Amino acid sequence: MAKLRNVTFYRDKLSLSPETAAKMDKMAASLGFGPLYKPTLPQTLTCPKCKKPNAVIKELHPDTDMNTIALVCPDCGYEEER
Repeated sequence: MAKLRNVTFYRDKLSLSPETAAKMDKMAASLGFGPLYKPTLPQTLTCPKCKKPNAVIKELHPDTDMNTIALVCPDCGYEEER
């Protein structure tokens, strides 16, 4: 992955106090970017079919109100609704 030239692009052209800049960095981290953002890996589970520890919980219809989740294994293709 290419290294970003500047991770504070969202506030560089603004004249901000250090306190306001810190608040903007904190807000940016909560939205998934900026110098304070630390990504977390998704929780992995053991696949009941192939027994590998790569299965993840996935929401099947994120753009609807169906609230259906599934256990999905990328190794063997196993999928089980929960």
